[in-house]
Amino acid sequence: MANNAGIRSIIERSFVAVSPDASVAALEALSDGSNVDFLPVVEEGRLIGTVDMLKRDSFPAGAKTVRDVMAAPKFIKEDSTPEQAVRFAIAENLHRIAVIDSIANMRCVGIISSTELLRLVKSR
Repeated sequence: MANNAGIRSIIERSFVAVSPDASVAALEALSDGSNVDFLPVVEEGRLIGTVDMLKRDSFPAGAKTVRDVMAAPKFIKEDSTPEQAVRFAIAENLHRIAVIDSIANMRCVGIISSTELLRLVKSR
């Protein structure tokens, strides 16, 4: 059964993004003061990385900026199918995925969670 909406219906479009030049201390304060555990790293409007605060214990010693602790961006496009998103999440062992508008722009338009993704697939 095809679902023309794809993943658009589950994209969380209200999200917090950080600059690669933000301090690790500010990043930790943001995470500790809220329910934020995954942050896209955006520079000049483009997704350049992500930070998973659940992995903060593995941040390099002496890291000063977000650039020092960010991972390479792992993302899907907003026109991806739920099946593509599930395969990607499993292959990359991701619980949250950054969503971009296009490869050309790399503009982060939101985040999807594995929980919402599984609900969407189950409802089909």
